[in-house]
Amino acid sequence: MVSPSMMAYILNQKYTNAMPLYRQEQEFERYGIESSRQNLLNWMIKGAGLLKPLMLER
Repeated sequence: MVSPSMMAYILNQKYTNAMPLYRQEQEFERYGIESSRQNLLNWMIKGAGLLKPLMLER
């Protein structure tokens, strides 16, 4: 499970700061947080699904 703030942090790091998931994984390890790259990816997919209703249709 992921908190909304953690999901926002991961998405922000990925898309605003252009930080790849492997570097985010390394950063979390330095903080003592164990999370695999696969978990980060799954959380990004879930976050994208939750944000989909907010996207404008063209």
